[in-house]
Amino acid sequence: MVPFSCSSIRTTTCSATLYHITTAANTTPQQVAADYSVSPSQLKPIAHLDRQDLLVTVPCACQGVNGTVAYFYDTHYAVKTGDTFANVSAEVYSGQAWPTGDEARRFIAGKSVTMNLLCGCSAGEDVVTYTVQDGDTLFGVATMLASDVKGIQRLNGKLLGNSSDFIDVGEVLFVPVTINNGTLLG
Repeated sequence: MVPFSCSSIRTTTCSATLYHITTAANTTPQQVAADYSVSPSQLKPIAHLDRQDLLVTVPCACQGVNGTVAYFYDTHYAVKTGDTFANVSAEVYSGQAWPTGDEARRFIAGKSVTMNLLCGCSAGEDVVTYTVQDGDTLFGVATMLASDVKGIQRLNGKLLGNSSDFIDVGEVLFVPVTINNGTLLG
């Protein structure tokens, strides 16, 4: 996972979008809104394969998290018995939570923990944080999110490297998207 870097010298914020993969653990918009600490009005449905996922609009800010300066959106999660950072990141936040290094100490049942979710800001375009799923291709992701392959490659050069057409399940991509009438994807 490679975060969308920024400069801590200049405080930058933007409205960004997180792609939420719907699972058995988080099927209702109300639960997803609560998990992301947003209003249900900040959710937009999007079809992917045989299910309906959600686009979550969040305020994204340049900040330092455990020595990494990048764009993040912070939300809070109430830890339940048996939770680990890895399973909460994967099942609740679509694998988009940034590890801070002290998860084992922080993940205690009954405690509220800050989850730093990856997001991105780019001048003149909206950015969707997207986690690669089984069967995805760069072209398919670009088509679904009204983007283009070159734009995805441009924002993810460090992650994609020389194999810019190959993506792995679980990789987190930053996808530049088209804004229509002031809203993502029309």
